Amino acid sequence: MEIYRIIDVNLNRAREGIRVLEEVARFGLANRKLFEEFKHLRHFIKEIEKSLAGNPLWYRDAQNDPGQELSSEEMARNNLREVVLANAKRAQESLRVLEEFGKLLDAAIVLNAKKARFLLYELEKEVLTLIKPSVDLTLYVLTDDAYLNEEKFWRVVEDCLKNGVTAFQYRAKGKKGAEMYREGLRLKELCAKYGVSFFVNDRLDLGLALNADGVHLGQEDLLLEVARKHFPGKIIGLSATNYEEGVLGIKAGADYLGLGPIFPTSTKEDAAPPCGVEVIQKLKEEFPNSPVIAIGGIDREKVFEVIRAGADGIAVISAVFGAESPARAVYELRETIIRARE
Repeated sequence: MEIYRIIDVNLNRAREGIRVLEEVARFGLANRKLFEEFKHLRHFIKEIEKSLAGNPLWYRDAQNDPGQELSSEEMARNNLREVVLANAKRAQESLRVLEEFGKLLDAAIVLNAKKARFLLYELEKEVLTLIKPSVDLTLYVLTDDAYLNEEKFWRVVEDCLKNGVTAFQYRAKGKKGAEMYREGLRLKELCAKYGVSFFVNDRLDLGLALNADGVHLGQEDLLLEVARKHFPGKIIGLSATNYEEGVLGIKAGADYLGLGPIFPTSTKEDAAPPCGVEVIQKLKEEFPNSPVIAIGGIDREKVFEVIRAGADGIAVISAVFGAESPARAVYELRETIIRARE
């Protein structure tokens, strides 16, 4: 019976995906609690198989399975997060298939597969919160309405992405949602072309719609824990204007801090008072593994000061888009950061 072949394939896929997650918890995270929970879930799925009236193994025909070839996407993973996301999705989809085809066999299969799927959603979230996302924050460039509306904007962005930008944030305060979506989509495609991480400022809904690499939240935006719940597996940055906000942000689980303004800035009209490089140094001494990027009034002359204070990178707007040659400004900023680190 073909239905038993479907059941057999998806039981195997679910167990295989969960076994990979089990090994991530055991060896990648050294987390005994999660390891045991994944192991228990895998054995629970084994019990689903035992409850079947017939043995799916009798109907297995791997040699003639047209779906056994790997796609190009399955041939590589860039980091541990991608391993987790791919295998969690693999197992979740298989459990959903078991629910649907189980309706043709036994209600118990449906209920158990659904229970396993929802358990896996929660376990996936737990694992992802323990794996810090990998992103290069060396030179983080933000947009601004004044520059977005310039005719040359798109050519300038591509030139900058070619010349050393490592992370790019779409920040637009005066635009409507539909226009933001169109611009964001175009920017995301450009960032993907040059391997640059793409972030959305403030708007979690837009970040979700664009499937951005992450979102950046301000102190008065959506709470970080709420954003994390709805944007699992993504990078969530948080603005901080002083030491106290920085400590709270790090302890809340922000993947990085955008600290500033470090120096006086004219880009943001309602900017807080400058906090100075001493705050960078203090936060990095206390939380050395938490990325902090400096923002506000930073130009090439001030790069040495913030990098030597411990900043993991700099975030700029006018230092790039306000320059006579933005692409050259990007190149020079990147080179200056490298020299400052040396």
